[in-house]
Amino acid sequence: MKFKLPFVLRKTYERVVFELEKDLNVQEIAREVADKRVGELRDELYIKEQDFDAMKEYKDSRIAKLESDLEERDKRIKGMEWCIQERDKEIENIKQDNVKMYKKLDMASEMQRQVKDKIDTAFIIDFVTKKITPKGAVRIIKPEDVKKLSVNVGEDLVEIYTKIGMML
Repeated sequence: MKFKLPFVLRKTYERVVFELEKDLNVQEIAREVADKRVGELRDELYIKEQDFDAMKEYKDSRIAKLESDLEERDKRIKGMEWCIQERDKEIENIKQDNVKMYKKLDMASEMQRQVKDKIDTAFIIDFVTKKITPKGAVRIIKPEDVKKLSVNVGEDLVEIYTKIGMML
């Protein structure tokens, strides 16, 4: 059933209805804008979540790669430690050999000094007589000369003859 309103009321009614329709249109547009904004925010959030997941996967893969590199480096270091230990053993052996050689060199130097002292002592004692001939000087060693050297120096016969050989 329709009621027919008086003209004044009809105008007021139409104006109110028109304003309400206008308000409804504004509200619908606002709702559409809000829905669009919500959609954009959802898309942004989805993209951010995807980016976050992708970033997390990238970081996880990077961490896994770095851990594997670290393990490989640790293995290499352990291998190097073994090489270093072997090198240290070789160096220790070389040090011991050097000490032995130094002791031998020291002993040889001491023996050389002693021989030089003995030879100097032998040269100080004049027991060899020289005879000058037309062919040159001839040295004559007599048994008294050997006795003289052995009494003064107190050495054995081999050393005496060695010194005599050096003196000639």
